[in-house]
Amino acid sequence: MIGFSQILRLGSDCMAGYYLMPPVNLMGRGSLQKTGSWMEKLGGRKALIVASIGEYGELQGSMVLEVLRTHGLEGDVFPGAGPNPTDVMVEEAVGRYFGQKCDCLIAVGGGSAMDCTKAASVSIGRIDEKSKKGEGRKNRPPFIAINTTAGTGSEATSFAVITDSENHRKITVQDWTLMPDVSINDPDLMLSMPPGLTAATGMDALSHAVEAYVSTEASLFSDGIALQAIRTIFRWLPMAVRYGDSIEAREAMCNAAFMAGVAFNNAGLGYVHALSHPISAMYGAPHGLVNAILLPVVERYNLPAAATKMATMGSVIDEATYDRYGIDHSGFRTAEKAEKVVEAMADLAKEIGIAGGLSSLGVTENSIDDLALAASKEAIGINNPRKGVLQEIRDLYIQAL
Repeated sequence: MIGFSQILRLGSDCMAGYYLMPPVNLMGRGSLQKTGSWMEKLGGRKALIVASIGEYGELQGSMVLEVLRTHGLEGDVFPGAGPNPTDVMVEEAVGRYFGQKCDCLIAVGGGSAMDCTKAASVSIGRIDEKSKKGEGRKNRPPFIAINTTAGTGSEATSFAVITDSENHRKITVQDWTLMPDVSINDPDLMLSMPPGLTAATGMDALSHAVEAYVSTEASLFSDGIALQAIRTIFRWLPMAVRYGDSIEAREAMCNAAFMAGVAFNNAGLGYVHALSHPISAMYGAPHGLVNAILLPVVERYNLPAAATKMATMGSVIDEATYDRYGIDHSGFRTAEKAEKVVEAMADLAKEIGIAGGLSSLGVTENSIDDLALAASKEAIGINNPRKGVLQEIRDLYIQAL
C-alpha cells in the first residue's frame, strides 16, 4: 500500500498563472439526486462512500447509497472520517476501497470526509498506476464530493489537511489532482445543521474569503469571488443560524462557502489557518471555531499591510448589512474604516453565538511556545500579507487566548 509519506510528495505549484476549480459543480435543491447519473458518466459502477464517523455519518452515507441504487449502481459506506482526519483513517479508506472492489469515490459530509477522500484518492491512484490500472486522466478513481456543511469549501479545492498521527501535526497537501470531478451542494442537506455548527462552518467560510482577498497571491479573479462571498456571509449567516429551516439562507450560504473555497483555492490562505492548524492537531478543537476566534486577531495584525483592501471590504459589508456595522461612513479614513472591518468580524462571531477566546477551547498559555513554533512552520501561511517572526506569532496566540 502507498504510505502517507508518499502522498505528501505531491507538488504545490497550482497557483502559478492559471485558475482552478472542479470541472462540474452542481448547486441547488435536488442536486443530490443527480449523483448516480454523474457517477455513470464518470464510468463508476461501485463507489466507496466516505462519511463522518458515527451514526450521523452512517445516515448520510446510507442516503447516498439509496440514490445510487435508484440508478442501478452499487456502493459501500465507510463512516471512518473523523474530525481532523488522520493518516490512519486515510489508509483504512484505501484498504476498504480495494477490499470491496470499488471503482470510484464519493465523499459526503464536511471538510473531514472530503480531505480523507482526497488523500485516499491519491494513494489509490498511485497503487493503480504501479499495477498498470491507472490509465485515467488523473491517475486516480473518479471522485464526487457531496457537501453537507456551508463552510469548508473543500469540495471546490485542491487542498487536503491530514493529521500525522505519529507526530500530532497537521500536514497541508496541495495538488490539482485532489480536486473532485464533480461537486454537489444541495441546501436540503443542510437544513438539519444545528445553530452552533452553522455558525462555526460559516465563520470558517468567512476566514477563507478574507484570507484569499488579502493574500499576496490574490488576483482579479479571486478578489471578485472573495468579495462576493464576504458580502453573502455577512448578509445571510445570521439568518441561517437563527432560522435554520430557511432554504433561502441555506442556499445563500452554500454559494458563499463554495465561492470562498474557489477564492482560496486560487489565492491561498494566511496566518489564520497557519495558527489554527496546530491548535486543532494538539487539542482537537473544531477548526471553524478556532478560525472564528483567530480571524479578527490576525486581520488586526495585518492592517499595516492590507488596510486598503480591508477598507474596500468594509464597503461591501455595509452594503450587505444595511449599514448595521457603521463601517462606510464618509468621514472615516482608510485606516479607521479598516479597523471597523476587524471589529465587524468579531461582532459577527458574537452575534451568532461564538464568544470567548482560545482558552474557552482548552488552550493554555503553557502550550503557546509549542503552538507558535508549529505555526511558523506551516507552509499555508506563506501568502499572509504581513510576515511575522516567531515572537509576533506567539503574541497573536496570547491575544487570542
